[in-house]
Amino acid sequence: MFGVSYPLELFGEIADKLTEWTRFRNLNDIKQSLNPGDLVEFHRGLYSHYALNLGDGNVMNVCAEDKNVRSAKIKEMRIEEVCRGSQVRIRNHDDVAQQYFQVQPKSTFEIIRDAKSFENQVLPYEFDFRNCEYYSTLWRYGKGFSTQVATTAVGLVEGILAGPGNTVLKTTAAERYTRYLELARK
Repeated sequence: MFGVSYPLELFGEIADKLTEWTRFRNLNDIKQSLNPGDLVEFHRGLYSHYALNLGDGNVMNVCAEDKNVRSAKIKEMRIEEVCRGSQVRIRNHDDVAQQYFQVQPKSTFEIIRDAKSFENQVLPYEFDFRNCEYYSTLWRYGKGFSTQVATTAVGLVEGILAGPGNTVLKTTAAERYTRYLELARK
């Protein structure tokens, strides 16, 4: 583009690498790649469940997957118990944390220490904001946020409000996410 040409194969290689990095897999396929402090995303169909990898096959888990619950207990659990046969992937949000909150991951020691300090506590839980992803990012970055809420729920609401043919409210995922994060920063 703009006077620079790239071999077509390069785009295929990039697409293959992105697919490799983003696809869900069986738990056994990613165990070797998991590091303490990693966010682990469990695919549950319409939504994802998140936990923080503690190492040695354990995760810190927010135990409330019912959207009507208003509190959740934080537990250290075996990753297989949380997985329940669902597909998983390592899903650190380092780019989002840096871009929108200007924070980096804490040291592994701090991440694990902070996550374990929440163990057995019952904390406020909201399926659409202060959820498992929120607490997992809180432990990793010191700032809690939920990317799936921004990219799915906000998009659905805007799509319903916009209606067919109305382009006024139709926004990109990045614009929706920016709006969501502006609210999250408060």
